[in-house]
Amino acid sequence: MDVGNPSPGDTIHVGGYVIDGTAFDKAAQSGSGIDRLEIFLDSRDSGGMFLTDATPGTNNMWHAIVPLPTNQTGLHTLYFYAHSSVTGQEAVVSVPVTIAP
Repeated sequence: MDVGNPSPGDTIHVGGYVIDGTAFDKAAQSGSGIDRLEIFLDSRDSGGMFLTDATPGTNNMWHAIVPLPTNQTGLHTLYFYAHSSVTGQEAVVSVPVTIAP
């Protein structure tokens, strides 16, 4: 899984933020092999906030408009969880960001 934007350390603003990237499972015989991709503000395992889902489309690319809440400014980490429909395993990518008003 790859996150095209934001980059680590970026400052992003509250409201709708466009995020994209690629996600695929090398074990997939066809398609991406990813059946869901969840985006969280901070770690899901530590009570992070669910933001939205994304599904890989053509060429394993995914795209999402993430609603960044106005009450969550400051230093945070975006977490991306991609679930494989082939193996049942999950890949996790995290990107530290600063959320500004």
